[in-house]
Amino acid sequence: MNSNLKTMDNKTKLSKIAQYQNNGNWHELTCGNDSQHLPLVGKEVNGKVILVCLECDYDQDYIPEVVFK
Repeated sequence: MNSNLKTMDNKTKLSKIAQYQNNGNWHELTCGNDSQHLPLVGKEVNGKVILVCLECDYDQDYIPEVVFK
């Protein structure tokens, strides 16, 4: 894991996820149940940042490090 990621606070992580998902230069991170759903969004749950789908109950705790660069 990237040392910057270890020290990054959750507010910054959520901001970087939003920037990545709205960039337009690459494909967004999508729902594992249905890739036609809206792009995943960051959410803090029990002190940890995860990705969630707004259209179903899908959530994902793996977030690629490239999102936080």
